[in-house]
Amino acid sequence: MKITLNSKTVEFGNSTQPTLHELMASVGVPQTGIAIALNNRVIRRDDWASTRLAEGDSVTVISAICGG
Repeated sequence: MKITLNSKTVEFGNSTQPTLHELMASVGVPQTGIAIALNNRVIRRDDWASTRLAEGDSVTVISAICGG
């Protein structure tokens, strides 16, 4: 399946309906210090494992940074 991950089209999916958690693990995204939006809607970390991806979904990973 093709999805958009941070504005780049990627092929992903070893199962019929992969989860958001599976995507993050496959691309090596850290599990802390980030927020994830699926189709412009923030997904709670507790829901990553149960949130299914579909063809054409758009996933945005936002990293927390320190600064002042």
